[in-house]
Amino acid sequence: MPIIYGYHLQIAGLIMIVAMAVMGAVPALALAAVFGSLQWLIWDEPLFVWVLVLEMMFLALFQKRSRRNYLYTDAAFWILLGTPFVLWLAYLQQVHPWSSALLLLLISIVNGLFNALIGELLTTYMPAFRRITGDQPVNLNKVLSHLAIASVTIPFIIFAVIIGWYQSKMITERAANLTSSVAKGLEGQLRSWNEADQRLLRLSSLIQLGRLQEMTENYMNTNRPLQITITDSQGKPLIAKHAKGSGSAGQPAWMTKGTLYQVNPSLLLWLPKHSRYYSSADWENSYFVYDALLSEPAIRVQIEIPFSYFAKDIYYVYTVNFAFILGSMTVAALVCLVISRSLIRYVMNLIQATASLPEEIQKNRVLNLKNSPILELNWLKNNFNQIASKLSAMFRESEEMHRNLKQQTKELQRQEKLLSQLAFTDSLTQLPNRNCFMKYLQLMEESSGEDAGLTAFLFIDLDKFKTVNDTMGHAAGDELLREAALMIKGLSGQGSAYRLAGDEFVVVLEQTSHEEIDHICRRLLAAFGRPILIKDRPCELSLSIGVAVHPIDGFNFEQILNLSDKAMYAAKTEGGSKYVYYSDFQRHQERK
Repeated sequence: MPIIYGYHLQIAGLIMIVAMAVMGAVPALALAAVFGSLQWLIWDEPLFVWVLVLEMMFLALFQKRSRRNYLYTDAAFWILLGTPFVLWLAYLQQVHPWSSALLLLLISIVNGLFNALIGELLTTYMPAFRRITGDQPVNLNKVLSHLAIASVTIPFIIFAVIIGWYQSKMITERAANLTSSVAKGLEGQLRSWNEADQRLLRLSSLIQLGRLQEMTENYMNTNRPLQITITDSQGKPLIAKHAKGSGSAGQPAWMTKGTLYQVNPSLLLWLPKHSRYYSSADWENSYFVYDALLSEPAIRVQIEIPFSYFAKDIYYVYTVNFAFILGSMTVAALVCLVISRSLIRYVMNLIQATASLPEEIQKNRVLNLKNSPILELNWLKNNFNQIASKLSAMFRESEEMHRNLKQQTKELQRQEKLLSQLAFTDSLTQLPNRNCFMKYLQLMEESSGEDAGLTAFLFIDLDKFKTVNDTMGHAAGDELLREAALMIKGLSGQGSAYRLAGDEFVVVLEQTSHEEIDHICRRLLAAFGRPILIKDRPCELSLSIGVAVHPIDGFNFEQILNLSDKAMYAAKTEGGSKYVYYSDFQRHQERK
Protein backbone atom coordinates (compact mmCIF):
# COMPACT_ATOMS: atom_id res chain seq x y z
CA MET A 1 0.00 0.00 0.00
CA PRO A 2 1.74 3.25 -1.14
CA ILE A 3 2.25 6.06 1.34
CA ILE A 4 4.20 8.52 -0.76
CA TYR A 5 6.65 8.30 -3.66
CA GLY A 6 9.03 5.41 -3.00
CA TYR A 7 7.60 4.38 0.34
CA HIS A 8 5.00 1.66 0.91
CA LEU A 9 3.34 -0.23 3.72
CA GLN A 10 3.86 -3.92 3.06
CA ILE A 11 1.23 -6.45 4.25
CA ALA A 12 3.40 -9.50 3.58
CA GLY A 13 4.48 -9.52 7.23
CA LEU A 14 0.84 -9.60 8.30
CA ILE A 15 0.19 -12.61 6.06
CA MET A 16 3.23 -14.39 7.47
CA ILE A 17 2.21 -13.74 11.09
CA VAL A 18 -1.32 -15.07 10.49
CA ALA A 19 0.16 -18.11 8.73
CA MET A 20 2.50 -18.67 11.68
CA ALA A 21 -0.41 -18.58 14.14
CA VAL A 22 -2.54 -20.93 12.02
CA MET A 23 0.01 -23.34 10.51
CA GLY A 24 3.03 -23.05 12.78
CA ALA A 25 6.55 -21.66 12.49
CA VAL A 26 8.03 -23.96 9.84
CA PRO A 27 5.28 -23.56 7.19
CA ALA A 28 5.27 -19.80 7.82
CA LEU A 29 9.03 -19.59 7.24
CA ALA A 30 8.67 -21.60 4.03
CA LEU A 31 5.90 -19.26 2.90
CA ALA A 32 8.09 -16.25 3.77
CA ALA A 33 10.91 -17.66 1.64
CA VAL A 34 8.59 -18.21 -1.33
CA PHE A 35 6.97 -14.80 -0.99
CA GLY A 36 10.34 -13.13 -0.55
CA SER A 37 11.68 -14.78 -3.69
CA LEU A 38 8.70 -13.55 -5.70
CA GLN A 39 9.12 -10.07 -4.20
CA TRP A 40 12.77 -10.03 -5.22
CA LEU A 41 12.15 -11.34 -8.75
CA ILE A 42 9.03 -9.32 -9.59
CA TRP A 43 9.33 -6.10 -7.58
CA ASP A 44 13.09 -6.20 -7.02
CA GLU A 45 12.98 -5.29 -3.32
CA PRO A 46 15.94 -7.15 -1.71
CA LEU A 47 16.00 -4.99 1.43
CA PHE A 48 12.38 -5.77 2.14
CA VAL A 49 12.97 -9.49 1.50
CA TRP A 50 15.92 -9.76 3.85
CA VAL A 51 14.21 -7.81 6.62
CA LEU A 52 11.00 -9.88 6.24
CA VAL A 53 12.79 -13.23 6.41
CA LEU A 54 14.91 -12.13 9.35
CA GLU A 55 11.81 -10.79 11.16
CA MET A 56 9.84 -14.03 10.61
CA MET A 57 12.78 -16.13 11.85
CA PHE A 58 12.92 -14.04 15.02
CA LEU A 59 9.15 -14.36 15.62
CA ALA A 60 9.25 -18.12 14.94
CA LEU A 61 12.16 -18.56 17.35
CA PHE A 62 10.29 -16.89 20.21
CA GLN A 63 6.75 -17.94 19.25
CA LYS A 64 6.25 -20.46 22.09
CA ARG A 65 7.94 -18.32 24.71
CA SER A 66 5.99 -15.21 23.73
CA ARG A 67 2.65 -17.09 23.71
CA ARG A 68 1.76 -15.34 20.45
CA ASN A 69 2.53 -11.85 21.76
CA TYR A 70 3.72 -10.93 18.29
CA LEU A 71 3.65 -7.18 18.89
CA TYR A 72 6.12 -7.10 21.78
CA THR A 73 8.25 -9.83 20.20
CA ASP A 74 8.44 -7.82 16.99
CA ALA A 75 9.35 -4.70 18.99
CA ALA A 76 12.23 -6.68 20.50
CA PHE A 77 13.30 -7.71 16.99
CA TRP A 78 13.50 -4.11 15.80
CA ILE A 79 15.43 -3.05 18.89
CA LEU A 80 17.93 -5.92 18.75
CA LEU A 81 18.29 -6.81 15.06
CA GLY A 82 16.04 -4.87 12.69
CA THR A 83 17.30 -1.34 13.32
CA PRO A 84 21.04 -2.21 13.14
CA PHE A 85 20.40 -4.31 10.02
CA VAL A 86 18.58 -1.55 8.10
CA LEU A 87 21.15 1.09 9.13
CA TRP A 88 23.98 -1.23 8.10
CA LEU A 89 22.44 -1.72 4.65
CA ALA A 90 21.91 2.03 4.34
CA TYR A 91 25.59 2.54 5.15
CA LEU A 92 26.68 -0.04 2.57
CA GLN A 93 24.51 1.59 -0.08
CA GLN A 94 25.79 5.07 0.88
CA VAL A 95 22.32 6.46 1.31
CA HIS A 96 22.43 10.26 1.38
CA PRO A 97 21.11 12.26 3.00
CA TRP A 98 20.77 10.36 6.22
CA SER A 99 17.26 11.77 6.57
CA SER A 100 16.25 9.35 3.80
CA ALA A 101 17.77 6.44 5.71
CA LEU A 102 16.03 7.58 8.89
CA LEU A 103 12.65 7.80 7.13
CA LEU A 104 13.21 4.37 5.61
CA LEU A 105 14.03 2.96 9.05
CA LEU A 106 11.02 4.57 10.74
CA ILE A 107 8.60 3.35 8.06
CA SER A 108 10.09 -0.16 8.25
CA ILE A 109 9.70 -0.24 12.05
CA VAL A 110 6.16 1.13 12.02
CA ASN A 111 5.25 -1.22 9.16
CA GLY A 112 6.58 -4.25 11.05
CA LEU A 113 4.90 -3.30 14.33
CA PHE A 114 1.64 -2.49 12.55
CA ASN A 115 1.62 -5.91 10.85
CA ALA A 116 2.36 -7.61 14.18
CA LEU A 117 -0.44 -5.66 15.88
CA ILE A 118 -3.06 -6.45 13.21
CA GLY A 119 -1.94 -10.09 13.07
CA GLU A 120 -2.23 -10.40 16.84
CA LEU A 121 -5.67 -8.75 16.83
CA LEU A 122 -6.91 -11.12 14.09
CA THR A 123 -5.62 -14.31 15.68
CA THR A 124 -6.71 -13.28 19.18
CA TYR A 125 -10.23 -11.98 18.65
CA MET A 126 -11.63 -13.20 15.33
CA PRO A 127 -13.78 -16.33 15.94
CA ALA A 128 -12.57 -18.07 12.78
CA PHE A 129 -8.91 -17.84 13.82
CA ARG A 130 -9.70 -18.62 17.48
CA ARG A 131 -11.30 -21.91 16.44
CA ILE A 132 -8.17 -22.83 14.47
CA THR A 133 -5.53 -21.66 16.94
CA GLY A 134 -7.37 -22.79 20.08
CA ASP A 135 -10.06 -20.81 21.84
CA GLN A 136 -7.93 -19.73 24.77
CA PRO A 137 -8.99 -16.89 27.07
CA VAL A 138 -7.17 -13.56 26.80
CA ASN A 139 -5.85 -11.85 29.90
CA LEU A 140 -6.98 -8.33 30.73
CA ASN A 141 -3.50 -6.83 30.37
CA LYS A 142 -3.30 -7.99 26.76
CA VAL A 143 -6.77 -6.64 25.96
CA LEU A 144 -5.90 -3.23 27.39
CA SER A 145 -2.59 -3.15 25.48
CA HIS A 146 -4.32 -3.98 22.23
CA LEU A 147 -6.98 -1.35 22.83
CA ALA A 148 -4.52 1.40 23.72
CA ILE A 149 -1.96 0.75 20.98
CA ALA A 150 -4.52 0.06 18.25
CA SER A 151 -6.51 3.20 19.09
CA VAL A 152 -3.34 5.27 18.64
CA THR A 153 -1.67 3.47 15.74
CA ILE A 154 -4.49 2.66 13.31
CA PRO A 155 -5.82 6.26 12.98
CA PHE A 156 -2.29 7.61 12.51
CA ILE A 157 -1.51 5.02 9.82
CA ILE A 158 -4.74 5.79 7.98
CA PHE A 159 -4.01 9.51 8.29
CA ALA A 160 -0.48 9.02 6.94
CA VAL A 161 -1.75 7.06 3.93
CA ILE A 162 -4.44 9.62 3.11
CA ILE A 163 -2.03 12.53 3.47
CA GLY A 164 0.50 10.65 1.35
CA TRP A 165 -1.97 10.27 -1.48
CA TYR A 166 -2.90 13.92 -1.20
CA GLN A 167 0.73 15.08 -1.11
CA SER A 168 1.57 12.92 -4.14
CA LYS A 169 -1.20 14.62 -6.06
CA MET A 170 -0.04 18.04 -4.87
CA ILE A 171 3.58 17.36 -5.94
CA THR A 172 2.41 16.35 -9.41
CA GLU A 173 0.30 19.50 -9.72
CA ARG A 174 3.17 21.70 -8.50
CA ALA A 175 5.58 20.14 -10.98
CA ALA A 176 3.10 20.54 -13.82
CA ASN A 177 2.34 24.16 -12.93
CA LEU A 178 5.99 25.12 -12.51
CA THR A 179 7.26 23.57 -15.74
CA SER A 180 4.29 24.71 -17.81
CA SER A 181 4.69 28.29 -16.50
CA VAL A 182 8.35 28.28 -17.56
CA ALA A 183 7.43 26.88 -20.96
CA LYS A 184 4.73 29.50 -21.41
CA GLY A 185 7.18 32.20 -20.33
CA LEU A 186 9.66 31.10 -22.96
CA GLU A 187 6.93 30.85 -25.56
CA GLY A 188 5.73 34.36 -24.74
CA GLN A 189 9.21 35.83 -25.06
CA LEU A 190 9.80 34.02 -28.37
CA ARG A 191 6.54 35.27 -29.74
CA SER A 192 7.71 38.82 -29.01
CA TRP A 193 10.51 38.33 -31.56
CA ASN A 194 9.90 39.59 -35.07
CA GLU A 195 9.73 37.27 -38.04
CA ALA A 196 13.34 37.96 -39.04
CA ASP A 197 14.68 36.91 -35.61
CA GLN A 198 12.53 33.78 -35.58
CA ARG A 199 13.73 32.89 -39.13
CA LEU A 200 17.36 33.41 -38.07
CA LEU A 201 16.72 31.19 -34.98
CA ARG A 202 15.42 28.41 -37.24
CA LEU A 203 18.62 28.85 -39.30
CA SER A 204 20.64 28.47 -36.04
CA SER A 205 22.02 31.98 -36.13
CA LEU A 206 24.61 32.38 -33.38
CA ILE A 207 23.16 35.74 -32.33
CA GLN A 208 19.65 34.38 -31.93
CA LEU A 209 20.95 31.21 -30.25
CA GLY A 210 22.86 33.43 -27.82
CA ARG A 211 19.71 35.37 -27.01
CA LEU A 212 17.81 32.06 -26.50
CA GLN A 213 20.65 30.79 -24.30
CA GLU A 214 20.43 33.92 -22.19
CA MET A 215 16.66 33.49 -21.81
CA THR A 216 16.94 29.87 -20.62
CA GLU A 217 19.78 30.68 -18.23
CA ASN A 218 17.63 33.36 -16.64
CA TYR A 219 15.10 30.66 -15.75
CA MET A 220 17.78 28.18 -14.71
CA ASN A 221 19.64 30.66 -12.51
CA THR A 222 16.69 31.00 -10.14
CA ASN A 223 16.51 29.03 -6.89
CA ARG A 224 14.62 26.35 -8.75
CA PRO A 225 16.91 23.56 -10.10
CA LEU A 226 15.58 23.63 -13.66
CA GLN A 227 17.33 22.15 -16.69
CA ILE A 228 16.01 23.30 -20.08
CA THR A 229 16.62 21.66 -23.46
CA ILE A 230 15.35 23.27 -26.72
CA THR A 231 15.40 21.52 -30.12
CA ASP A 232 14.13 22.45 -33.55
CA SER A 233 11.24 20.67 -35.23
CA GLN A 234 13.63 17.98 -36.58
CA GLY A 235 15.02 17.30 -33.08
CA LYS A 236 18.33 19.11 -33.58
CA PRO A 237 19.50 20.55 -30.23
CA LEU A 238 19.49 24.31 -30.06
CA ILE A 239 20.01 24.64 -26.27
CA ALA A 240 20.99 21.48 -24.32
CA LYS A 241 21.03 21.86 -20.54
CA HIS A 242 19.63 18.65 -19.11
CA ALA A 243 20.13 16.71 -15.87
CA LYS A 244 23.32 14.84 -15.12
CA GLY A 245 23.64 11.36 -16.48
CA SER A 246 23.25 11.87 -20.23
CA GLY A 247 22.21 9.17 -22.56
CA SER A 248 23.79 8.23 -25.84
CA ALA A 249 24.85 10.95 -28.28
CA GLY A 250 24.41 13.67 -25.66
CA GLN A 251 20.71 13.00 -25.33
CA PRO A 252 19.05 13.34 -21.90
CA ALA A 253 18.96 10.18 -19.77
CA TRP A 254 15.19 9.95 -19.80
CA MET A 255 15.25 9.40 -23.55
CA THR A 256 17.59 6.42 -23.51
CA LYS A 257 17.35 4.63 -20.14
CA GLY A 258 15.20 4.37 -17.05
CA THR A 259 11.40 4.33 -16.98
CA LEU A 260 8.98 7.07 -18.04
CA TYR A 261 5.51 7.53 -16.59
CA GLN A 262 2.94 9.78 -18.27
CA VAL A 263 1.55 12.15 -15.64
CA ASN A 264 -0.47 14.32 -18.05
CA PRO A 265 -0.24 15.05 -21.80
CA SER A 266 2.79 17.31 -21.33
CA LEU A 267 4.38 16.08 -18.06
CA LEU A 268 6.44 12.91 -17.66
CA LEU A 269 7.96 11.33 -14.55
CA TRP A 270 11.30 9.62 -15.08
CA LEU A 271 12.76 6.97 -12.78
CA PRO A 272 16.27 5.64 -13.25
CA LYS A 273 16.88 1.92 -13.64
CA HIS A 274 16.46 0.20 -10.25
CA SER A 275 19.87 -0.51 -8.77
CA ARG A 276 19.41 -0.07 -5.02
CA TYR A 277 18.27 -2.29 -2.16
CA TYR A 278 15.21 -0.12 -1.62
CA SER A 279 12.95 1.61 -4.16
CA SER A 280 12.90 5.01 -2.44
CA ALA A 281 16.56 5.52 -3.38
CA ASP A 282 15.57 5.67 -7.05
CA TRP A 283 13.19 8.53 -6.36
CA GLU A 284 16.04 10.63 -5.03
CA ASN A 285 17.53 10.63 -8.58
CA SER A 286 14.26 10.91 -10.51
CA TYR A 287 12.80 14.07 -12.02
CA PHE A 288 9.80 15.45 -13.81
CA VAL A 289 10.09 16.27 -17.55
CA TYR A 290 7.89 18.79 -19.34
CA ASP A 291 7.89 18.08 -23.08
CA ALA A 292 5.90 20.41 -25.38
CA LEU A 293 6.06 21.65 -28.99
CA LEU A 294 5.78 25.43 -29.33
CA SER A 295 3.83 26.65 -32.31
CA GLU A 296 5.67 29.95 -32.85
CA PRO A 297 8.44 29.39 -33.57
CA ALA A 298 8.19 25.63 -34.27
CA ILE A 299 10.58 24.41 -31.58
CA ARG A 300 10.33 21.77 -28.82
CA VAL A 301 10.92 22.70 -25.18
CA GLN A 302 11.92 20.05 -22.60
CA ILE A 303 12.11 21.22 -18.98
CA GLU A 304 13.57 18.92 -16.28
CA ILE A 305 13.17 19.48 -12.55
CA PRO A 306 14.36 16.99 -9.86
CA PHE A 307 11.73 15.16 -7.88
CA SER A 308 13.75 15.84 -4.70
CA TYR A 309 13.01 19.58 -5.11
CA PHE A 310 9.38 18.88 -4.17
CA ALA A 311 9.83 15.90 -1.87
CA LYS A 312 12.51 17.02 0.59
CA ASP A 313 10.12 19.00 2.76
CA ILE A 314 7.49 16.27 2.57
CA TYR A 315 9.99 13.57 3.55
CA TYR A 316 10.98 15.67 6.54
CA VAL A 317 7.34 15.96 7.57
CA TYR A 318 6.87 12.22 7.11
CA THR A 319 9.98 11.51 9.18
CA VAL A 320 8.45 13.55 12.00
CA ASN A 321 5.05 11.87 11.48
CA PHE A 322 6.38 8.32 11.63
CA ALA A 323 8.63 9.17 14.55
CA PHE A 324 5.53 10.53 16.25
CA ILE A 325 3.61 7.32 15.42
CA LEU A 326 6.40 5.19 16.85
CA GLY A 327 6.65 7.39 19.93
CA SER A 328 2.87 7.30 20.38
CA MET A 329 2.90 3.49 20.25
CA THR A 330 5.65 3.43 22.86
CA VAL A 331 3.88 5.93 25.12
CA ALA A 332 0.57 4.06 24.71
CA ALA A 333 2.26 0.79 25.67
CA LEU A 334 3.90 2.37 28.74
CA VAL A 335 0.73 4.15 29.86
CA CYS A 336 -1.25 0.96 29.35
CA LEU A 337 1.35 -0.94 31.36
CA VAL A 338 0.99 1.45 34.30
CA ILE A 339 -2.81 1.55 34.16
CA SER A 340 -3.22 -2.18 33.59
CA ARG A 341 -0.92 -3.02 36.49
CA SER A 342 -3.03 -0.92 38.83
CA LEU A 343 -6.25 -2.32 37.39
CA ILE A 344 -5.08 -5.93 37.34
CA ARG A 345 -3.70 -5.60 40.88
CA TYR A 346 -7.15 -4.58 42.08
CA VAL A 347 -8.84 -7.33 40.04
CA MET A 348 -6.41 -9.93 41.42
CA ASN A 349 -7.14 -8.73 44.96
CA LEU A 350 -10.82 -9.11 44.16
CA ILE A 351 -10.24 -12.61 42.81
CA GLN A 352 -8.18 -13.65 45.84
CA ALA A 353 -10.79 -12.21 48.20
CA THR A 354 -13.63 -14.05 46.46
CA ALA A 355 -11.55 -17.26 46.24
CA SER A 356 -11.29 -17.30 50.05
CA LEU A 357 -14.91 -16.23 50.45
CA PRO A 358 -16.10 -19.57 51.95
CA GLU A 359 -13.37 -19.51 54.61
CA GLU A 360 -14.05 -15.86 55.43
CA ILE A 361 -17.77 -16.59 55.78
CA GLN A 362 -17.05 -19.54 58.07
CA LYS A 363 -14.90 -17.28 60.23
CA ASN A 364 -17.65 -14.63 60.15
CA ARG A 365 -15.33 -12.07 58.58
CA VAL A 366 -16.22 -9.23 56.21
CA LEU A 367 -14.43 -8.81 52.85
CA ASN A 368 -11.84 -6.05 53.20
CA LEU A 369 -11.66 -4.58 49.67
CA LYS A 370 -10.26 -1.12 49.01
CA ASN A 371 -11.98 1.34 46.72
CA SER A 372 -10.84 1.50 43.12
CA PRO A 373 -10.48 4.69 41.06
CA ILE A 374 -12.72 3.01 38.48
CA LEU A 375 -16.42 3.41 39.21
CA GLU A 376 -17.51 0.09 37.67
CA LEU A 377 -15.00 -1.83 39.77
CA ASN A 378 -16.39 -0.15 42.88
CA TRP A 379 -19.84 -1.32 41.84
CA LEU A 380 -18.45 -4.82 41.44
CA LYS A 381 -16.80 -4.60 44.87
CA ASN A 382 -20.06 -3.46 46.47
CA ASN A 383 -21.92 -6.31 44.80
CA PHE A 384 -19.41 -8.79 46.15
CA ASN A 385 -19.71 -7.30 49.63
CA GLN A 386 -23.50 -7.58 49.48
CA ILE A 387 -23.25 -11.16 48.23
CA ALA A 388 -20.77 -11.98 51.00
CA SER A 389 -23.08 -10.46 53.65
CA LYS A 390 -26.06 -12.41 52.37
CA LEU A 391 -24.05 -15.61 52.15
CA SER A 392 -22.75 -15.04 55.69
CA ALA A 393 -26.30 -14.61 56.99
CA MET A 394 -27.39 -17.72 55.09
CA PHE A 395 -24.41 -19.63 56.49
CA ARG A 396 -25.25 -18.59 60.05
CA GLU A 397 -28.84 -19.65 59.45
CA SER A 398 -27.72 -22.97 57.97
CA GLU A 399 -25.44 -23.57 60.97
CA GLU A 400 -28.36 -22.95 63.31
CA MET A 401 -30.53 -25.29 61.25
CA HIS A 402 -27.74 -27.87 61.30
CA ARG A 403 -27.50 -27.72 65.08
CA ASN A 404 -31.28 -28.08 65.37
CA LEU A 405 -31.23 -30.98 62.95
CA LYS A 406 -28.47 -32.69 64.93
CA GLN A 407 -30.47 -32.32 68.13
CA GLN A 408 -33.59 -33.59 66.41
CA THR A 409 -31.63 -36.48 64.95
CA LYS A 410 -30.30 -37.45 68.37
CA GLU A 411 -33.80 -37.24 69.81
CA LEU A 412 -35.16 -39.36 66.97
CA GLN A 413 -32.39 -41.90 67.47
CA ARG A 414 -33.14 -42.02 71.18
CA GLN A 415 -36.83 -42.44 70.52
CA GLU A 416 -36.12 -45.04 67.86
CA LYS A 417 -33.96 -46.95 70.31
CA LEU A 418 -36.70 -46.68 72.92
CA LEU A 419 -39.34 -47.88 70.45
CA SER A 420 -37.06 -50.72 69.42
CA GLN A 421 -36.68 -51.70 73.07
CA LEU A 422 -40.45 -51.51 73.57
CA ALA A 423 -41.03 -53.57 70.44
CA PHE A 424 -38.43 -56.26 71.11
CA THR A 425 -38.06 -56.24 74.94
CA ASP A 426 -40.42 -57.64 77.54
CA SER A 427 -41.37 -54.75 79.80
CA LEU A 428 -41.72 -56.97 82.91
CA THR A 429 -38.58 -59.10 82.78
CA GLN A 430 -36.44 -56.95 80.43
CA LEU A 431 -35.70 -60.08 78.40
CA PRO A 432 -36.09 -60.09 74.59
CA ASN A 433 -39.77 -60.74 73.79
CA ARG A 434 -41.56 -62.94 71.29
CA ASN A 435 -41.17 -60.38 68.45
CA CYS A 436 -37.43 -60.31 68.97
CA PHE A 437 -37.32 -64.11 69.08
CA MET A 438 -39.26 -64.47 65.81
CA LYS A 439 -36.91 -62.02 64.07
CA TYR A 440 -34.02 -64.00 65.49
CA LEU A 441 -35.50 -67.18 64.04
CA GLN A 442 -35.75 -65.49 60.60
CA LEU A 443 -32.10 -64.44 60.70
CA MET A 444 -31.10 -67.96 61.72
CA GLU A 445 -33.03 -69.40 58.77
CA GLU A 446 -31.24 -67.01 56.33
CA SER A 447 -27.73 -67.65 57.70
CA SER A 448 -27.91 -71.38 58.48
CA GLY A 449 -25.55 -73.72 56.63
CA GLU A 450 -24.34 -77.27 56.66
CA ASP A 451 -21.47 -76.47 59.06
CA ALA A 452 -23.62 -74.48 61.52
CA GLY A 453 -23.25 -77.18 64.23
CA LEU A 454 -25.91 -78.09 66.78
CA THR A 455 -28.47 -75.51 67.83
CA ALA A 456 -30.67 -76.42 70.80
CA PHE A 457 -33.98 -74.86 71.78
CA LEU A 458 -34.83 -75.18 75.49
CA PHE A 459 -38.56 -74.50 75.89
CA ILE A 460 -39.12 -73.70 79.64
CA ASP A 461 -42.39 -73.52 81.52
CA LEU A 462 -42.72 -72.61 85.23
CA ASP A 463 -44.54 -75.34 87.19
CA LYS A 464 -46.99 -74.25 89.85
CA PHE A 465 -46.81 -70.58 88.74
CA LYS A 466 -50.57 -70.31 88.47
CA THR A 467 -50.96 -71.44 92.10
CA VAL A 468 -48.53 -68.71 93.27
CA ASN A 469 -50.26 -66.10 91.14
CA ASP A 470 -53.71 -67.07 92.47
CA THR A 471 -52.75 -67.34 96.16
CA MET A 472 -50.31 -64.44 96.47
CA GLY A 473 -51.69 -62.06 93.85
CA HIS A 474 -50.54 -60.72 90.50
CA ALA A 475 -47.91 -58.45 92.02
CA ALA A 476 -46.23 -61.43 93.62
CA GLY A 477 -46.60 -63.32 90.35
CA ASP A 478 -44.89 -60.48 88.46
CA GLU A 479 -42.06 -60.40 90.99
CA LEU A 480 -41.70 -64.16 90.67
CA LEU A 481 -41.49 -63.84 86.87
CA ARG A 482 -38.80 -61.18 87.16
CA GLU A 483 -36.77 -63.36 89.55
CA ALA A 484 -37.23 -66.42 87.35
CA ALA A 485 -36.09 -64.43 84.26
CA LEU A 486 -32.92 -63.32 86.04
CA MET A 487 -32.16 -66.88 87.10
CA ILE A 488 -32.79 -68.32 83.62
CA LYS A 489 -30.63 -65.65 81.95
CA GLY A 490 -27.83 -66.08 84.47
CA LEU A 491 -27.79 -69.90 84.23
CA SER A 492 -27.99 -70.14 80.42
CA GLY A 493 -24.26 -69.67 79.89
CA GLN A 494 -23.55 -68.52 76.30
CA GLY A 495 -27.18 -69.06 75.36
CA SER A 496 -29.80 -66.40 74.65
CA ALA A 497 -32.92 -66.26 76.87
CA TYR A 498 -36.34 -65.02 75.63
CA ARG A 499 -39.75 -64.66 77.28
CA LEU A 500 -42.45 -65.78 74.88
CA ALA A 501 -45.58 -65.25 76.93
CA GLY A 502 -46.87 -65.75 80.52
CA ASP A 503 -44.55 -68.20 82.25
CA GLU A 504 -43.01 -69.58 79.05
CA PHE A 505 -39.33 -68.94 78.25
CA VAL A 506 -36.94 -70.15 75.53
CA VAL A 507 -33.17 -70.54 75.76
CA VAL A 508 -31.26 -70.91 72.45
CA LEU A 509 -27.82 -72.56 72.51
CA GLU A 510 -25.78 -72.20 69.26
CA GLN A 511 -22.73 -74.27 68.37
CA THR A 512 -23.48 -76.46 71.32
CA SER A 513 -23.23 -80.12 72.33
CA HIS A 514 -25.35 -82.61 74.23
CA GLU A 515 -23.02 -82.30 77.22
CA GLU A 516 -23.55 -78.52 77.39
CA ILE A 517 -27.32 -78.99 76.96
CA ASP A 518 -27.46 -81.50 79.79
CA HIS A 519 -25.26 -79.31 81.98
CA ILE A 520 -27.42 -76.19 81.58
CA CYS A 521 -30.67 -78.12 82.03
CA ARG A 522 -29.42 -79.64 85.27
CA ARG A 523 -28.27 -76.23 86.55
CA LEU A 524 -31.66 -74.74 85.85
CA LEU A 525 -33.54 -77.61 87.51
CA ALA A 526 -31.27 -77.52 90.54
CA ALA A 527 -31.63 -73.76 90.97
CA PHE A 528 -35.39 -73.85 90.73
CA GLY A 529 -35.55 -76.88 93.07
CA ARG A 530 -34.86 -74.51 95.94
CA PRO A 531 -37.56 -72.16 97.35
CA ILE A 532 -37.60 -68.60 96.06
CA LEU A 533 -38.39 -65.79 98.50
CA ILE A 534 -41.18 -63.54 97.28
CA LYS A 535 -42.28 -60.86 99.76
CA ASP A 536 -40.39 -62.75 102.48
CA ARG A 537 -42.37 -65.87 101.75
CA PRO A 538 -40.82 -68.99 100.27
CA CYS A 539 -42.37 -70.12 97.03
CA GLU A 540 -41.97 -73.64 95.71
CA LEU A 541 -41.31 -73.52 91.97
CA SER A 542 -39.98 -76.00 89.42
CA LEU A 543 -39.34 -76.13 85.69
CA SER A 544 -40.49 -78.31 82.81
CA ILE A 545 -37.95 -78.15 79.99
CA GLY A 546 -38.42 -79.46 76.44
CA VAL A 547 -35.32 -79.79 74.27
CA ALA A 548 -35.23 -79.97 70.44
CA VAL A 549 -31.95 -79.94 68.51
CA HIS A 550 -31.25 -78.66 65.00
CA PRO A 551 -30.52 -80.40 62.67
CA ILE A 552 -31.12 -83.70 64.49
CA ASP A 553 -34.82 -83.14 65.01
CA GLY A 554 -35.41 -81.06 61.87
CA PHE A 555 -34.03 -78.36 59.57
CA ASN A 556 -36.66 -75.66 60.06
CA PHE A 557 -36.07 -73.56 63.15
CA GLU A 558 -39.74 -72.74 63.63
CA GLN A 559 -40.40 -76.48 63.50
CA ILE A 560 -37.67 -77.03 66.09
CA LEU A 561 -39.43 -74.50 68.33
CA ASN A 562 -42.72 -76.40 68.05
CA LEU A 563 -40.96 -79.70 68.73
CA SER A 564 -39.31 -78.29 71.85
CA ASP A 565 -42.78 -77.11 72.97
CA LYS A 566 -44.10 -80.70 72.61
CA ALA A 567 -41.13 -82.04 74.55
CA MET A 568 -41.85 -79.47 77.31
CA TYR A 569 -45.43 -80.70 77.62
CA ALA A 570 -44.13 -84.28 77.79
CA ALA A 571 -41.90 -83.24 80.72
CA LYS A 572 -44.83 -81.50 82.42
CA THR A 573 -47.01 -84.64 81.88
CA GLU A 574 -44.40 -86.74 83.59
CA GLY A 575 -44.67 -84.60 86.72
CA GLY A 576 -42.45 -81.64 85.89
CA SER A 577 -39.09 -80.65 87.36
CA LYS A 578 -37.27 -82.44 84.55
CA TYR A 579 -36.10 -81.95 80.96
CA VAL A 580 -37.05 -84.14 77.98
CA TYR A 581 -35.38 -84.38 74.55
CA TYR A 582 -37.85 -84.46 71.71
CA SER A 583 -35.93 -87.33 70.17
CA ASP A 584 -36.47 -89.41 73.36
CA PHE A 585 -40.13 -88.36 73.42
CA GLN A 586 -40.48 -89.41 69.78
CA ARG A 587 -38.93 -92.84 70.38
CA HIS A 588 -41.18 -93.33 73.40
CA GLN A 589 -44.22 -92.46 71.31
CA GLU A 590 -43.15 -94.87 68.60
CA ARG A 591 -42.81 -97.73 71.13
CA LYS A 592 -46.37 -97.14 72.19
